[in-house]
Amino acid sequence: MVGTAVDWDFWLGRSSDMSRIVPLQNAHARSITYALNDRESASFQISVFDDAYPYLDREYTCLLAYRNKKLKWSGPILTISDQMPNATVDVGCVGWFEHLNHLQLYTGNLGPNPSAPNSGWSTQGQMTATTLYYNAIEQCQLGADLVGLSIQATQQIDHAPVFVTLGSVPNSGLTRNITYQEFTPIGQSLQKLSQMEAGFDFRVDPVTRQINMYYDPVGPPGTTVRGRGQVRTNAIFGYHCGPWNIGSLSRSFDRSKIANRVFGVGQYGIGTAIDQASADQYGVWASQSSLSDVVQEEILTAFAASEVATLSQPTIIYTFDQMPLAAGSSTLQPFDDFDIGDYCFLASNYGILIPPGGPKAAGNYQPVRIFSFKINISDEGVEAVQQIQTSYQAAT
Repeated sequence: MVGTAVDWDFWLGRSSDMSRIVPLQNAHARSITYALNDRESASFQISVFDDAYPYLDREYTCLLAYRNKKLKWSGPILTISDQMPNATVDVGCVGWFEHLNHLQLYTGNLGPNPSAPNSGWSTQGQMTATTLYYNAIEQCQLGADLVGLSIQATQQIDHAPVFVTLGSVPNSGLTRNITYQEFTPIGQSLQKLSQMEAGFDFRVDPVTRQINMYYDPVGPPGTTVRGRGQVRTNAIFGYHCGPWNIGSLSRSFDRSKIANRVFGVGQYGIGTAIDQASADQYGVWASQSSLSDVVQEEILTAFAASEVATLSQPTIIYTFDQMPLAAGSSTLQPFDDFDIGDYCFLASNYGILIPPGGPKAAGNYQPVRIFSFKINISDEGVEAVQQIQTSYQAAT
């Protein structure tokens, strides 16, 4: 199938202010990987004789990637690899979230005491010489507090520029009790918060470089997932059926996150739930979540029941490559038709059968949530969306 070109423009920019330095008009092997709650990356190749080559390591530079004149990805250049006699240079970039992966928590003598007068620091946690303890702090605000402390430390202690700032911080209504040790990586801590039961989503905006947190309802009716995204009822992927827009498809089952016995621990009591059928099949896989500000046992029990309904079966992960966009085809366009965090619909009628008599939606297609995808861009501007990774979310 001959693909249709999309207007992608790569520019070399200054990391200090995101200003453009020089266009990367002759860049080859262009690709960008988008991800939810995780690292993102991009890469390209140019000639050592390209006008942009002298600027690659002259200052701290970044990639600015525009799709149809809109900035859709940005991030600092991380690796530069010259190749001779080919006279080429391979350039690797990372998303701005990577900066938070290299900022660490300062406590004790490394920084001023947040509670000291005129220290300039503030925190909702309790700081000691070697730890920072959060007691019943709402989880999104906790994450924002960690980011805020790292920004303050970067500016006041390290006297260095800040590349990521705080954006939107919703209220999830769920609190956490967590102790962080000195030198804990900030980015890693955010990822662990997002991976907890009922955790939030986050992503650094490529235009503003603000890290935004999300906790809106994002799933089809009957699901309990909250975070970033929306239900895309018209975003349908089919392998050997329906729109026939998938070129390859794989499926894996992950049993590591099963939870068929859940305890919701509140301020004065405990709510619990069990999926007996799952326990009979896999044995008991128990988990516990702290909801320190909840006092009603019925709320704790409802929370435990919703977690059991979501996690009592193995996570099913689908990964597939979409066919290139072509005139008149049913290929979906990233950002316009789907994005990370969105719920789309998937079916297969060859080898892997989806759905095999399971939940039905959008014309018998299974609802799946998109967590990452990679865009490869040819020299002619034809984009191929590949390695689309999703997980199946059952109704509760």
